[in-house]
Amino acid sequence: LESLFPPDRPDLVIQLFKEAAVQPMKRPIQLSNLEFRDLCEVYERICAANENVFSYEFRTPQNLPEWHARRKTQREILKEPITAENVRKQMYK
Repeated sequence: LESLFPPDRPDLVIQLFKEAAVQPMKRPIQLSNLEFRDLCEVYERICAANENVFSYEFRTPQNLPEWHARRKTQREILKEPITAENVRKQMYK
């Protein structure tokens, strides 16, 4: 799900899981319909509150360099990369 957000906004990935109350360790096929719905609703709220998030597309040529450097950016901002385990820790802080 981190590909939904610009690399300089790893906080939004954490917010998505936290507000949806979905365990980041789950694989997509393990999500219930209610969990999927909750993720979609939170994503919609995040997009409404943060201009340019909905239109962000990591595959565009101008975004690919930032996308490939996202781990470095995440370490600079969060002091660690976004992983399911790190998101889980952030959820229970």
